[in-house]
Amino acid sequence: TAPSVTAPTAFDLTLTVIERYTVAIAGGGEESHENRVTGRITVHVNDSSREITTLSTTFIDDFLHSDRSPEFCVRNFTDSCADDKQMELNEIRDNRRLFINDSARSTMGPGSIAFYDARSSRLPVPVSQSAFADFRAPCRFARTSKVDGMFGFSTGTCQLTHVYENWQWRQCQSHFLPPSPSSAAFSLFPF
Repeated sequence: TAPSVTAPTAFDLTLTVIERYTVAIAGGGEESHENRVTGRITVHVNDSSREITTLSTTFIDDFLHSDRSPEFCVRNFTDSCADDKQMELNEIRDNRRLFINDSARSTMGPGSIAFYDARSSRLPVPVSQSAFADFRAPCRFARTSKVDGMFGFSTGTCQLTHVYENWQWRQCQSHFLPPSPSSAAFSLFPF
């Protein structure tokens, strides 16, 4: 059983195998001998569900606080998803230019996580074999338009994708999924 961890942790394991045997010696009697082999390995342990949930809720919290810079908001996005990271950065810049978010009146419900083998194929696999994860949670954003002062809510699903690299989970993408494509709230308040 793996130990409980709150952050990605590496454990160094050492295994020693000892074989003891006796050898008959000339003239009678026995002599004890031993073969000994030692191996070492580093095992990386992650609480993937906790890490992904923390990354997701941290990002949404950062996004909802309009005083936090767009660059700060994308600090946990990986550079291996560089286009997605840049697109998210630009979307947050647009949000900051157009809206004042109301973090106190915004919510995100409990999320669910699906684990996949890779970003491209998305074949479901056990968490221990995953390299890609999709976090989804119901969310409701409250904000005021800087253009006309109008207040409103956007209600839908927050989808955040994650990749496992360098022994830790990193964010890749963020999407706001409206309840329906014709949602007026979505067109009024893009995420």
